[in-house]
Amino acid sequence: MKRSRFCEEHIICIVREHHAGLGAQELSRKYGTSDTTFYK
Repeated sequence: MKRSRFCEEHIICIVREHHAGLGAQELSRKYGTSDTTFYK
């Protein structure tokens, strides 16, 4: 099984930032992921 690049706490932090109003494109650019990965 492939190991995740982000730990569980980091993923929760990213999702909270999204709920706070940051867009998926901004978060993807900030953390170096694609939009598809964010929505997956």
